[in-house]
Amino acid sequence: MKLLTVIRDRFHPLWRLRQLRVFRFIQEKLDPDFRCRCEGLSISVKLLRDASVILPHGGKENESRDAFRKAIDDHDIDVFFDIGANVGLYSWGALAKGVKDIFLVEPDMTNQRLLAKTIHRNQLKNCYLLPFAMSDSVGVAKFFLDKASGTTGSLEDQSDNDHSLHHAYGVGEWCSVPTLKLDIFTDFVKDRNVLIKIDVEGAEESVFEGAMNFIQAARPTILVECFDRSRLDVFESMGYIITRLPEEYNYLLQYKEK
Repeated sequence: MKLLTVIRDRFHPLWRLRQLRVFRFIQEKLDPDFRCRCEGLSISVKLLRDASVILPHGGKENESRDAFRKAIDDHDIDVFFDIGANVGLYSWGALAKGVKDIFLVEPDMTNQRLLAKTIHRNQLKNCYLLPFAMSDSVGVAKFFLDKASGTTGSLEDQSDNDHSLHHAYGVGEWCSVPTLKLDIFTDFVKDRNVLIKIDVEGAEESVFEGAMNFIQAARPTILVECFDRSRLDVFESMGYIITRLPEEYNYLLQYKEK
């Protein structure tokens, strides 16, 4: 199934409106911050941009979140890395499940501001905002912005792909963002139960390349959106069981002790 079809099913009719330049202009200029309730917290979102958060919908995405919550319980998770945190829905879910340390990795400046407001308003002591993109190096990279939905910003430019949201939304604007390797947290996660969620719109391979020492040390459970299944083959050789989730491009990777 083509990516655009998947997104159409998930976010219709918002995805149609966002293809209109006039709607994107109005949204960018006039879209106010808005508070809504999520997992017992008062969280900050954008009223128009994040309407699908404010007005929850059912379907496959909720099934993936159920798998996420089950993974926390099954593996007694105490550290969660939310890579591509957006407005933090998975992080707030992890917090509600009692996860002790939560790292929200988000390079988009609008999302960073919203996350910071949520953390401050709720006085969250164990949620740490990392204003970076995870990659295979420590440095600076181009980040292609998604001002229409706030969800598909990426280090990968997909604007020439007719089936991508970057193309549908006319995404082309970019900014420079700092990058980190997940490997810098290797010592921190030793002997801890770790869960990673990776939603980086096609840049997951560079996240993996910068995380191999981390993965070898912690054997984390991984929830990843990946459009190319072959990129996950390396994990099978490392002893992981890969389960495809109901949402077409989401996979759950769980390490199996030998």
